[in-house]
Order: sequence, then C-alpha cells, then structure tokens
Amino acid sequence: MALMSQALDRPNAPPLGTTLAGRYQLVRFLGAGSAGAAYDAIGPGGSRVAVKVLLGAAARDRQQASFWREVQITSELHCHHIVPIHDFGTDDVLGIPFLAMPLMVGCDLEQLVERIGAVHPTVAVRIFRQACVALASAHGAGIIHRNIKPSKVFLDQSPDGKVTVRVLDFGVPRGACANEATSKGGAHAERPLGRHHYMSPEHIVDARRTDARADLWSLGVALFKTLSATMPFIGGSLGELLAAIDTLPPRHVQDGAPWIEPPLAQVVHGCLVRELQARCPSPVELADALWPLTGGSDELNAAMLQPVDAQLRAHFAAKIQPPTHWQQVRPRQPRPAEQTQLPELAQAPDDPLLGTTLAGRYQLLHCLGRGGMGAVYEAQLGDGNRCAIKIIKPELAGTSGSARQRFVRESKAVTSIQSEHVVRVLDADTDPERALPFLVMEMLCGQDLDQRIDRGGAVQPLTAAKVGLQACRGLMAAHACNLVHRDVKPGNLFLHQQPNGELVVKVCDFGIVKQLGTEHNSTKLTSTGGLIGSPTYMSPEQATNAKLVDARSDIWSLGASLYQALSGSLPFPDCETVGELILSICTRPVVHLQDRAPWVPPALAEIVHKAMQRDAAQRYQTMTDMAAALEAVVGVDARLLPRELGIVDPHTRSQTAARAVVQAGTFNATTVSHPHESARGRFTLPLAATVATIALLAGGGLFFGLREGARGTSNPIRAASDPPSTTQRAKPYRVRVAIRPANATVTVAGTAQVLSKGFLVLRGVAGDRFEVVATLGEHKVEQAVIIGKDGRPSIDTIDVAAVAAAASASAAAAARASATRTTPTQIRTKRPSTALTPETGWR
Repeated sequence: MALMSQALDRPNAPPLGTTLAGRYQLVRFLGAGSAGAAYDAIGPGGSRVAVKVLLGAAARDRQQASFWREVQITSELHCHHIVPIHDFGTDDVLGIPFLAMPLMVGCDLEQLVERIGAVHPTVAVRIFRQACVALASAHGAGIIHRNIKPSKVFLDQSPDGKVTVRVLDFGVPRGACANEATSKGGAHAERPLGRHHYMSPEHIVDARRTDARADLWSLGVALFKTLSATMPFIGGSLGELLAAIDTLPPRHVQDGAPWIEPPLAQVVHGCLVRELQARCPSPVELADALWPLTGGSDELNAAMLQPVDAQLRAHFAAKIQPPTHWQQVRPRQPRPAEQTQLPELAQAPDDPLLGTTLAGRYQLLHCLGRGGMGAVYEAQLGDGNRCAIKIIKPELAGTSGSARQRFVRESKAVTSIQSEHVVRVLDADTDPERALPFLVMEMLCGQDLDQRIDRGGAVQPLTAAKVGLQACRGLMAAHACNLVHRDVKPGNLFLHQQPNGELVVKVCDFGIVKQLGTEHNSTKLTSTGGLIGSPTYMSPEQATNAKLVDARSDIWSLGASLYQALSGSLPFPDCETVGELILSICTRPVVHLQDRAPWVPPALAEIVHKAMQRDAAQRYQTMTDMAAALEAVVGVDARLLPRELGIVDPHTRSQTAARAVVQAGTFNATTVSHPHESARGRFTLPLAATVATIALLAGGGLFFGLREGARGTSNPIRAASDPPSTTQRAKPYRVRVAIRPANATVTVAGTAQVLSKGFLVLRGVAGDRFEVVATLGEHKVEQAVIIGKDGRPSIDTIDVAAVAAAASASAAAAARASATRTTPTQIRTKRPSTALTPETGWR
C-alpha cells in the first residue's frame, strides 16, 4: 500500500484502471523510481505486460528525451538476456509517455541480496555470466550501459522454476549523453549518472570519456556486492565516497566473504583495477574467466537462490594479493576475434527465424544451439509457456512431401512414451510457409553427459551407474512402445536439474527413432555417408543396416556411453576415419575397461562389457535386464545430486579394483549376430566390415569428426578455458604450488608430502584434482588444486601463514572487545533471511 500511495500521490500519476492509449489497462502497481513508475497491465488480447510510464515534470524535456532513447536503444538490441520493448507511445488524453515490456516474475539482484545476504559463489558466477551476454551484445552494437548495478539485473523465473538473467534500463548510454552535452557547449559538463557506488573512477572525473570498460568496473562492484553483501568502497558522504573510488584501493572481497576461493577473488579484483589499460577489457573476457567456476553449466533455477550455508561460511580460503593487471588473472594470450565472439552475438542479427512464428503457434525467441541436424530454439506459446523447438533441415527429413509426413508420423510416435527419464516431445509438425519440419519438446536445464565428460574427464563410478540406471529406465519405456532410439550417446543423455536441485537423466533426441513392425523407416537424420546414427557409439549390426536393428542395439550404445563416462576415453579412440571406426567395431577387441580405469569396480565393468558383446545374443536381451544389473550396483538410492558430478579424485584414481571377468565373446567373436538372421543370414566379420567400408566410401564419409562438436548446447557462452576433451588428456604435467611458510606440514589426499624449496610438486594430466591440506600448528588450510589444460595449476600459492596471522589478529580483537563492557541492548544482530526453498546441495 505504501508503494501504491507513493505512485498515486505523484503529479499526473495514472490511477489503477486507467487504459493508456486505448491498449493497456493498469491493474497493479509494481514499483516507482525517481522519474516514473511501473504497472502490471492487461494488453491487447488479454495478454499481461509491464508498462513503464513517466510521471510529473519527468515527462518533459531531458527525462523524456532519455526515455525515448531507452526505447530506441533497446529496440536495436536483440539478446535473450536484455528485456525487449514490445510497444511504446504517448497517451493522448493524459499526455503520459509509456513503454510496454514483458511482465517478468521474480526479483532483481539487489532485492535478492537484501533478502538472503551473500549469494553462493557458484550461483553468483552463473548470474554474472548471463549478464555478460547482455553487455557483450550491447557493446557489440556500440552501446555502453553506464548504470550497471544489482537492481538492473533481474532474475526472471519461468513456471518450471528456471531462472533467466535479464539486464534492464539501457537509458543512459554514453553516445547519446555525450552528444547531448556537446550540443549544449563545453561549459555544460555532464553530471555523473547512475548510482554512485557503482561508478568507475573515470566516470566520476568525466562521464563523457567513459568507454565499455566502465561497465566492467560496475560489473565488478556488483559481483563484489553479490558475493559478500558488502561494498568495495564506503564513505560517510557523497564526496567521501567519490574520493574513495577515485583514489583508494577497494576493500578485499575475501574480508567480507572469506570462503571465496582465490580464482574467483582474482576475477573480482581484476575488474576493479583503476588503470583502464590494466582492467578486464570486455564482457567476453570476464565470461571466459568465470567459466571454470560455474560447475560446468550456466543454468539457474529458483531453488539455488538461497543463503550461503553454514558449512561454506565456516571455510576460510587462502587469501590472495589483489592483481594490479588483468593479465595476472588471465595470463594467456587473447584469442582471435572469431574465437572470442559469444554465440548469441554471432547468431542474433543474422538469424532470419528469430521472432517468427512456426505453424502459427510457436514464436522463436532465442537460439539455444546448432548442429548437423538443424537448430534448437527456445520458443513461446500463446499462453506464455516456454518450450524447446528443434527445427530439422528439410534435406534431412526428405525433400518430398511424403517423406516429411513420414518424419512427422514417426516423431509423433515418441509422444506415446511415458517416462520421467525421456524428454517429453509435445508436438511434431511442418511449418507450411517455410517447409521446415520441427519437434516441440519440454525445456531442460543443465548439461548433457558429453559436456560433463569433456569438461571433467571420467565420472565417479557410482555416479556413472546412476546415470546408466536412469537412462535404462527411459529406454525401457521407449522399447515398451516398440521404439528403438538408434542414437544413444552421452550427448543425448541430458542431466536435467529440477527446482529442488536433484538431477534427472533425460534421454533426448529421438530424431532417428525406429518403430518396430513398420515397413518404412527411411528418415535419415544424424547421418554420415549414408549411416544412420553416430558411428562412435553404434552397434556392429547397426553399422551394417540400421533399418533392421532391434532394442539390443540401444543396449550396446548405452554400454559404449558408460565406457566413456567411466574411463574418460572412447572405446576406439585411435580411429581417424569412419571406415576405420566401423572396421574396429566389427573386428577389433574392446580394450578392457579396467585397463583404462583400474579404479572401476568389477561388477560395473562386467555390466559395461556384457552390454558391448559383439554377438547381440550374448548381450542383455532387454533394458530391464541391464537396469536390474545396475540396480544391484547402485543400491536403493538412485537419486543424483549436482555435487556427484565431480571429477575422479587422485585417491580414487590410485586404487586398483579386483579384475572383472569378461566374456570371451567381447574380444574373440568371429561373427556378427544380426537381429534378423532369418531374412539376412549371418555375416562373417570380414564381409560385414568390407560392406560397411564400401558403403561409407560411396557416401563420401571418409573423414568424420568422431567427437561431434556442433550439437545444440545449453551453455550460452563458449569459454576458452573449458577443460580439454578426453582425447587431449594424455599429456602429463608437473606443476608447482608455493607453500607459505615453507615449514608447514602438507598432505595430498591424506598422504604426507615433502616440499622442494618451499614448493609442493604435483604430477598429473589436465583436469586432475588434488586435495591439499597445509597445516601450521593449530591452523589449517584445505585447498583443491586442479591442473588446467595449459598445464598451469588453478592456484599458485597456499598461504597458511596468512590464516594464522588473521586468526591471531582476530583473537587480539576479541580480547580487546571482551575488556569493554557492552550491554545486550548495545548489540544489534541482523538475522539472515530463511531459505524459501529446500537445500539444493550446493557446496
């Protein structure tokens, strides 16, 4: 009520029930600012929108010019993370300028911090990575925001709990303000705009000379506030605050949030370097630097927006010396421009489909990714619900009308599958205007198994078993509907994060599904040289004739996917051509899984090898059988949490499990048992391999990237610092981490270590993680050290001496405080807000 009165008491404030320009009826007050107010309104056709209006004197002169600048600027930006403007105008009766935007549900970042205090570091990193997309899009269009602060970063929540970051209010761009100041003459120096706490030093001195790096400073301050719930600069008055920003070093982010790990603290302070040439240069650079700290995904959901838990707050990370140059944060040489560009910037202006409506029902909002089959878009239905649309290249679904009808018919068969472990296909159709076949699917949040393997290598054995069990359950449901997937692979096993934080495996991409019992199954998607499916994971019988496979082919493919998840290596990693790969699948033995991952328990290794028996009659005969075997390994609790996706630690890697007994048929079979022997007879291996190779040569499939890279992905920002793929993890590295002081006791995974001239020496390959504990007396620092793909450790110093000094200082301060009498009424404690949702397992 106070907010409503605040708005309605202002001059020229439209009362609730007013209809602006005959189009927007104001039904609820949302908030007010210095220049206007925002309302929830009913638009044409009953749609709900947010309407922003100017009030009183602000509707004239300079404020109105700024208002229309916001309309002009935002209309030029096409980015999923920037709030678009649907409509604008001036009400002729009231003389009030207005603009209409999507009605968002959620809160801004400032409100979140006020409610819960410091935000979990992983969640904060994901929020600011998405904000980087918005700023990179604006900077690419020559627009500087110049008013970035937490209240301008909105956390928009969809009905399924997914949170999307959207940047607001591009109303004070540098170019427009500079032109305005120039037009009034040099005597009218422009006043600093934006909230003072977030202004860069150069903005304070002369706002007309700011460039895009001013936004990077503001982002750094906002990230500092989000992580610690404190500000880097304070002042008793505006003059003191501006003087502090202009002359003093920022406070240390780890003073307000000592649990923040050194890599993230380095990034924060790299944005707060006063010297322009030494500051983080661009949103792309900032996004790349934050990528290793995301946990492998940029996805957010409402359940993650919780206070930092007590366990994390009790952790004291090694304190860094703030960098004086961005190169200290990102020492690698800058990448070529074409490699640093964010995917959204590359596709938004040139994608003719964005904004169009398919089949009169699905409006395409944002491209999620592109691959060999086509592209995947986020789309909106008329009722406001969101979905994912996979648009298939017409040539892959067939050029004739009958082929497209068959594609739609076979795709709609997938809608009959009822399982939480299969991505729901809601519709399949062809857009008549553009002749584009498409699938409509539920929106997913997270990453697929292939992305997880690429970024972290081998998966923990129990985690892989849980993923395999849930995938079995999804494929069981498909097989019960007489549908064979024919393209099971890690990239089609999606780790969907639910609002409560739990992960659910979703089997995706039934684009080349085969319906048993039908005569025609000629839809050739994901094909190479005439092959249907992904050669890396296909069964021997699928390599000879994909049309005649049965459910046991999916069992082989799932076994091959688990082989890669458990070992971080493909079953046949040394093949360079499709012909060589098919020949290997049909003739060469599969290397024993425990030769590549000796820590894998024998029962799990036996399951994988039984699934990959070359003779289909020797495999599990149904997915139910394979699921039962995995259930025996997993036990009663098959739930999967995000923290279980961590890499295999050095201690586990050092273990050698008992040797699994593998049937000889995996290694020594001389024939391929085809599911349709009565119709085809039995192929001998040399003949089958020759036929497959000739077919590949005839189809032109000589050279094929066995690690498919151009799949659709949920990651909106491609980072240069992604850990290397599994085919690049063989190179050994020797890295050194300085230990301060040199007389500290150090253990790695519980094993005592001898320092070499004050350095801890670690040996491993890219992606290896070492749990290091440094102890000095009663003081201890626990720190994870990860070898990067460039052979550098994630941290270069572990300073237990600093922790000891800080503890001594704290003890001295406590002693001084205890000497001063303080009554209970003199102490005010601010309680943190309670969590609105259950704990998600963030650690």
